[in-house]
Amino acid sequence: MRSTAGWCCAPLAVPYRWGVPYAELPEGSPLPATFRLWPDAESGPWKVTLEWAIADGRPECVGYSVQRADGRGRAPMVLTASTVRGMKLAELIAEDRAGMTDLVRVEPVTHLRRSTAGRFQEAADIYQAAIRAGLRPTKAVAEHFGISQGNASNLVARARAAGFLPPTSSGVPMG
Repeated sequence: MRSTAGWCCAPLAVPYRWGVPYAELPEGSPLPATFRLWPDAESGPWKVTLEWAIADGRPECVGYSVQRADGRGRAPMVLTASTVRGMKLAELIAEDRAGMTDLVRVEPVTHLRRSTAGRFQEAADIYQAAIRAGLRPTKAVAEHFGISQGNASNLVARARAAGFLPPTSSGVPMG
């Protein structure tokens, strides 16, 4: 099986103003599923599996399943609605998506000034660290540079367009 590590995804197939990474994986390409035991990472009792595919040029969750981690020798357990609500599926998806940044390789454009490229790289590093820490990434960039959130959002968008961050959609941080 061919490894998907280091493959590149992008929303557009052609470059625009600052350059865009290109997509090697076609839309709908399946990615390896992720799974975890929940609520306890060691013993479960539930195994949550997330299915992933390329959608809009980036990894997106396209399905999930919940099953008993070890069904042998135990009394049946009922999967209730309150158990599913307690899984906080959106948080599980966000955590696994943040871990898929190695599937998205961006190639920064080279025609920027060193100072501009350095600022974009610094903003991208802060943004990605905030995502890994579970913080609000644009707010972290604003606080780091001492600028408003609107200016930080613009800086992040410019860094993304220049190829220092992978593509994303509004409200879905991908760093």
